[in-house]
Amino acid sequence: MNQHLPRHLQRAQRYFDDGQLVAACATLEAHLRRTPDDADSLSLLLHAWLKRGRMRPAVELAQRLAALPARDAQAALRTATDLMRVGDFSRARALLDTPLVQDSRDSAVLFRHAQLRARAGEYQQVLALTELAAQLSATPDTNLLLLRARARDYCGDADGAGADYSAAQHQRPDSGSAAQGLARVHASQRDADAATAHIAHLHSVLPSVTDADTEAALAYALFEELHTLQQYQQAWPALQRGAAAAHRQWPYDAAREATRIDALLRTQPGTAATAVPQSAPAGTATPIFIVGLPRSGTSLLETLLGRHTQVSAAGEHADFAYQLGLATDCDSVELLPMTAIERSADIDYHALGQAYLEHTRWRARGRSHYTDKLPSNWMLIAHIARALPQARIVHVARAPMDAAFAVLRQLLGAAYPWSFAQQDIVAHYGHYRALMSHWQRVLPGRLLQVDYAEFADAERLLRRVCAFCALPFEAQCLDARLDIGVVATPSSLQVRDAIRPRVGAWQAYREHLDVLHDGLAGWHAPA
Repeated sequence: MNQHLPRHLQRAQRYFDDGQLVAACATLEAHLRRTPDDADSLSLLLHAWLKRGRMRPAVELAQRLAALPARDAQAALRTATDLMRVGDFSRARALLDTPLVQDSRDSAVLFRHAQLRARAGEYQQVLALTELAAQLSATPDTNLLLLRARARDYCGDADGAGADYSAAQHQRPDSGSAAQGLARVHASQRDADAATAHIAHLHSVLPSVTDADTEAALAYALFEELHTLQQYQQAWPALQRGAAAAHRQWPYDAAREATRIDALLRTQPGTAATAVPQSAPAGTATPIFIVGLPRSGTSLLETLLGRHTQVSAAGEHADFAYQLGLATDCDSVELLPMTAIERSADIDYHALGQAYLEHTRWRARGRSHYTDKLPSNWMLIAHIARALPQARIVHVARAPMDAAFAVLRQLLGAAYPWSFAQQDIVAHYGHYRALMSHWQRVLPGRLLQVDYAEFADAERLLRRVCAFCALPFEAQCLDARLDIGVVATPSSLQVRDAIRPRVGAWQAYREHLDVLHDGLAGWHAPA
């Protein structure tokens, strides 16, 4: 507790930390009736309402914060942080664009500014900010090196990313982020010597690691290096160790997910407005939602579309989930809480669609179409179809074992707790297939399904997708030499190569995958 805080804030913070959220809100609201422009109290109250699962009062408080003149760059950054927490990236970016922030040469301000640009997916700006911060620092610290490495990674600079990941690992030998990044760089460069040296380093630090998230990151990195070198017998124990550590850190609640999926399976969104894609109103860009399981080819498809002159590749963002959270007054930290499903019947879907378009206009960057490539939006398809009649929804599907193993071998983190155990992947895959079949049945004409295997004939696939999205076909989309800008996913370096569908990687571990193989035996590749 900061003893320099005003007494009411100390008391409210204690309530907040103890989980007494009603008391925290009451304390802060009483103070704000007397001092309505107290930014610190507004910010803490915003987070208390979010902890209570309420989005609408949090958004109102964020708007009040945005209307206050910022005292300094740090205050502007704190307000921008709160705005992003409730999904208001437009106002947050407006704050970041002010001279108060833009003109700062304080390295701490530059670093925090870069972190917020990263949350918005603006990695070209992240790269410029972190390079400036590094120039102003006598010795860039580990966190700055890691953020610049990620920016270089996502912008396609494998050499620069590798140098920064290595420098960060030198400073912090057990850095999971550095280890993961280096494993990706080595795989993209096919650098066997660097991979071998990195394997030795990982073996040296893993025995002393005690926390689950670091153990998971290092073990997954070790697996990736060994897999790249085709040392499959040594790789499997590393993957087992990483997955077990991740499962301890982020357990999967199968019953909770089953309840959500069952509720969605009862959703019948079919109306005249959702039957077929509509034309976008004049002056409005058309969103293209690319959905599917992670590691299923969604980044490959966005890469192709991102080279189109009429498409802005906006990457993965949760903008629709934020606006759905506001429409249902539910915190959107979980993509689709049960409360939001229960309140869906009362949504003003036209208003929801307009709010989404308003908050994402900047992502189109003046082009007629823009992508929204959050894979897990497959759960929100009915809401998307009703709120956005002009939206195109493309589902990228992959053969069951390829899809399942691609997930198992990648440390996806807290957002995907089902991805660390074979039986959990089987359960989740069944939910995914059942719900996608339901959407195709109740929303005929709104979904285009493409198979990962179709990337083998990328031109034919792209022609199908362009026709569905009302875009002219452009041959340049197939040119791997054309810069695709930022790819903010673990596929960032891989997708810059010529498109080659990767199939059958799981075969090297077949003897260890009985649970996956038997559990998915009843599923064929999605039709």
